[in-house]
Amino acid sequence: MSKREFTSASLSVFQTVFWIAVCGIFLSAPALADLTARTLEARPLEYSLQDKISSLSESFNRPDERDALNTFYANRQYRPLWVDDFGPTRAALRLIGELERAEDWGLDVQSFKLEAVYVPLHRGRWTAAQAAAAEHEISTAILRYARQARGGRITEPARMLSSYLDRRPSMLEPALILAMIAASSEPDGVLRSFHPPHEQFHKLQAIYRTLRAQQKSADAAERVPEKGPLLMPGQKHADVVALRNRLAVPASGADPGLYDDALVAAVEKFQVSESLKSDGIVGLKTRKALNAGVGDKIKSIRANMEQWRWMPEDLGATHVFVNLPAFTAKLVQDGAVTFEERVIVGKGTTQTPVFSRKLTSVVLKPLWQLPESIKVEKLIDAQRRGSSIEDEGYVIKKGEKIVESRSVDWSKAELTAYTFFQPSGEGNALGRVKFLFPNKHSVYVHDTPNRSLFDASERLYSHGCVRLRNPLNFAQRLLNIAQGANAIDVKGSVEDGPENNQVALENPIPIHLGYFTVWVDENGAAEYHGDPYGHEERVALALENKWAEIDKGGDHLASVDKQKLKTVSLEPTGKTVALSNRVARSEATPVQAKRRLAPAMGVTGVVYFPKFKPARIYASAQRVHRVTAGDLMRQAFGR
Repeated sequence: MSKREFTSASLSVFQTVFWIAVCGIFLSAPALADLTARTLEARPLEYSLQDKISSLSESFNRPDERDALNTFYANRQYRPLWVDDFGPTRAALRLIGELERAEDWGLDVQSFKLEAVYVPLHRGRWTAAQAAAAEHEISTAILRYARQARGGRITEPARMLSSYLDRRPSMLEPALILAMIAASSEPDGVLRSFHPPHEQFHKLQAIYRTLRAQQKSADAAERVPEKGPLLMPGQKHADVVALRNRLAVPASGADPGLYDDALVAAVEKFQVSESLKSDGIVGLKTRKALNAGVGDKIKSIRANMEQWRWMPEDLGATHVFVNLPAFTAKLVQDGAVTFEERVIVGKGTTQTPVFSRKLTSVVLKPLWQLPESIKVEKLIDAQRRGSSIEDEGYVIKKGEKIVESRSVDWSKAELTAYTFFQPSGEGNALGRVKFLFPNKHSVYVHDTPNRSLFDASERLYSHGCVRLRNPLNFAQRLLNIAQGANAIDVKGSVEDGPENNQVALENPIPIHLGYFTVWVDENGAAEYHGDPYGHEERVALALENKWAEIDKGGDHLASVDKQKLKTVSLEPTGKTVALSNRVARSEATPVQAKRRLAPAMGVTGVVYFPKFKPARIYASAQRVHRVTAGDLMRQAFGR
């Protein structure tokens, strides 16, 4: 189209719209509708686009996106944004390029596969129907991309994956997405902006993109035989040729089968990247690593990137970040970590949930009020030992009145009517300080008198709360930030201050309990942690649409069945044991397992856990674990 033709066409469109507006003042609604229809008939591309959107949108599986498309194009009188008779516009080509790179961001590139935009032009032009199909295809792909970039593949992690994942992605209104894209001269940049803004996300994405490139080259590379002799520097062997091809190191001499210095350097670099001993000797472990590829790392990083899509966009200039798989807590101020310490988190059966709230207060010399499940556990433990709960240092109240546990018939009592608490002191389970951030999980951060557990590499010991090593230093830093430097002397208050002294933070501080199995350090190197709760595996399965394979577990917030609690009773001399999967697998039924264990242990009952993976609950598959009341409750409710 020449400039003159374009100007003429634009003027014609303007005149048409102007006269429709003028006539609208004088014509009835039916007459105006008839005029609009006749105008569209004179503009075949717009008419085709209106027909395309109206007919396809009725079956569109997302009503919000369907309505947004209808409104967006109706407001434009169905003028296309991305195409004309001659194909995609320049802006559309930028968008198409970004859509084709979706896999670099961990998205499902098949969701944005375009077909209509690649229909060949006939004599340099599209038909109106072809142009309308391409326009519709690009706009719907934009909405799908934005939805996935914001975390829309897993919209309710707590319901779809595990009740412990108390997060939800923050979705944008489809109408806003279309408006933002349409208004920008760089629509591809707007599309990228829908991804999380966090530095950690973008570090992961850079490694993810690199690993995908490595995977492509590794897939094309020759495999190194997994069985063979040790390959030593200076040695000649046929496997050296495969090794050279695998690492893409050209031979420095005439013999490619010679294990030369250049290849040794490449092997040592590879060994460092795989956390192997970097000695340049190719043994069984190095051979396996060379053939393992990077698929598992790609899968892990993709799952971690997805979890960042659920995080609050603004973590807070000052915030606390607890990473559960890394067993660490960090205090971040203006982007810099000013405090980092080890933590203990929940066991596999009493996991620490994943969520974000605000730290509102610090409690010095706290009392410990026991939650419902631990109340039952303490009662059963005392009954088992033939003692009382008071012997363990606990106090029971009904209302404001202290009662003796032996005076209560617990099989009939309403457990929630009683408060169990432990006074502050050396043996208090919360230690000298706790940090409150009100939440439905009844979880908080606190000190602990049992400090030896911090020496373990995997610290899964709590009932769900987070235990912090060196909490006094942490408390002092938080109070200095919130109340002013040295406004409160934490150490002095713990030594000489009142019991249960709750100090409210004048400026609450965000705290994020995250579950990131891959973390990128300041040097850009990825640290790979374990997956103690299986959340990474759940996310990975969801991203692969393998929903039926996801073990959601029970709802850890499900209400307690009081009738079942009333029936829990053990003889003081009896023993009840729980078997891990591996132990019980050899027994046809729990009864048979009981018969095997009873003679040696005096066992009176067996609880069987068929759903749980033993490695996540027990330190050893052959170890017999005494059941607590919490275990009995979880067994009763399938948890």
